[in-house]
Amino acid sequence: MRKDAGALWLDIVEDVRWYPSPHNSQPIKLMPISETEARIYYDLDLGLPAESFGIPFGHVCAGVFLESLSVVASARGYRSMETLDHSDMDFAAPDRLHLIGTVRLEPTVLDEETESTAQRRLAAFQSRQTSRRPYDSRIVDQNVLAEASAIAAAQGFDFRSTSDARLVSTLVQINQKTLFSDLRNDAVYTEIMHWLRFSRKEAVAKSDGLSAETMIMPGPVLRFAMGHRALWSFPVLGDVIRAVYLRTMRGVRQLGWLEGPFAEPAHYLEAGRTFMQVWLFFSERGVYLHPFGTVITNPDSHAAFVREAGIHESDTRMAWMLFRFGFSATPPVAHRRPATATLLSPLPETTSPREPLLE
Repeated sequence: MRKDAGALWLDIVEDVRWYPSPHNSQPIKLMPISETEARIYYDLDLGLPAESFGIPFGHVCAGVFLESLSVVASARGYRSMETLDHSDMDFAAPDRLHLIGTVRLEPTVLDEETESTAQRRLAAFQSRQTSRRPYDSRIVDQNVLAEASAIAAAQGFDFRSTSDARLVSTLVQINQKTLFSDLRNDAVYTEIMHWLRFSRKEAVAKSDGLSAETMIMPGPVLRFAMGHRALWSFPVLGDVIRAVYLRTMRGVRQLGWLEGPFAEPAHYLEAGRTFMQVWLFFSERGVYLHPFGTVITNPDSHAAFVREAGIHESDTRMAWMLFRFGFSATPPVAHRRPATATLLSPLPETTSPREPLLE
């Protein structure tokens, strides 16, 4: 049932704000310019530029958002038509809102089959969560993996996976070592600390960032460990911290990754769109994901991942996403800011749209 157009954008953003973003930073802003047209921006102040590939992943996040918007709009009887800007992000720019493009919603008539598909994909989007819980030992069926590969291939990307115990263990260890490596990088460490939420109260109040609860770690332990990063290299205490971290990795039997064009903003946007399509497909099948993003953005870890997995990269093609997937108990909720924090009011062209649309 189509909503009244005057309330359409608020209605859509109430759902689409649950899109996933790196560190749950929620950097995408939407500014309505008519009842059915809006500009999409990336808030540079909410980005993660300290990490290698942190800037390209701004566009990946935008691609995830655009796919999420398309899913939400389709279930309401609209087709999402995009006019995209493929300019590079400049995190030193005085204007802190980088234009991603314009989206126009076109009413569409859905037959019974397409209506069913639209509602099924919306349900998958609404149930989608990142699970950092231990996974059980079940293997995802090969037919499901084949369908995921077909989804990625339709967008020009390759989905690959492994259930080889040795390789899975090796890549999990690389992911673990990446965290310790990143903590020695002052810029990355500062960025991580900015987004950590050490208590449920803080996570609810800020409604963003990485909460100790969703990371399946006791808040005081996480606060102490992250606040004393030098101790991670100590023989005994470092081993304890590693053991706590690896406890959440129990049961990991399969890892997946995506390869393909990754050299310019247009590639990054399509990468994000593809990743979200694969994620929603897995969600439909009851399969959880947990991206190992830092393995991609840490140069040494990325090189180790590529070497161990036997991946061949080039100047324009790379493995740009690695994740564990499988079955787990329902993870804790990662909170989101209200819809009004995503919506921006239109201001004169000479200024930047910064104010929330509604209070």
